[in-house]
Amino acid sequence: MTINNKLHGETQIAPGGTFDAHGVCTFHEPVTIDGTTTVNGDVTNAGAVTMDGAVTVNGALTQAGDVTNTGDTTIDGALYDNGLPTAPESTGVTLTDMATPYRRARINLTGVVVPVTAALDFGSVLIATFPNSNILLLGAVMDLAAVEDGVGITVPEAVDFALGSVPLASVDFSNGGEQDVIAEGDVSAAGVMEGVSSDTEDSQFLAAAADNEIYVNVQATISTDGDVTLDGFVDLVYVDLGAPDGV
Repeated sequence: MTINNKLHGETQIAPGGTFDAHGVCTFHEPVTIDGTTTVNGDVTNAGAVTMDGAVTVNGALTQAGDVTNTGDTTIDGALYDNGLPTAPESTGVTLTDMATPYRRARINLTGVVVPVTAALDFGSVLIATFPNSNILLLGAVMDLAAVEDGVGITVPEAVDFALGSVPLASVDFSNGGEQDVIAEGDVSAAGVMEGVSSDTEDSQFLAAAADNEIYVNVQATISTDGDVTLDGFVDLVYVDLGAPDGV
């Protein structure tokens, strides 16, 4: 016998409580779960979910609202998944599902100072180092506010910027890697420093190494040493492909 559970009001599972559903669960309002939840059927949720305990879903999960989970979540069914490649038919060939989710890392910058020397006319700041693994960098978003020091650099629009996998070593971003994540752009008169990976810069493959790094690079032609102070965030979206033993 199939049991369908439809909850149309606000649902709360108190700490230490257990919600065990063996049929299809449909939630139409926000759900707060502080205990352990085990669902052996499909879950369709149209509201927001806040979970502080462990959650196990043995069916498909369709989620239309926001999910905040401070506990562990195990999903044995589909989660925005269109299936695996066609199973191979060659002798000795098998197919194993090894789910590898993408990650979105938000790097917050608060009062980060990038020195720009008159001798070089450029500067860089290291904001992230990836794990020593093969990384497929899908793209990035930069949303920063730049404030010049008013001495060496007197106006924001005098500053050019880029996001790259190596620090800046040229005044025109001509070296490989200096702008391979987000291409060179101009800071606006209001100090806005925004950018996003284009179809030229996205999907960067970074081979396994201990120094796969990301830099904010800035350039300004100046006669006196100056500083640029950055506030805001940079999002990096990537997949960790792992590395074979010994690599």
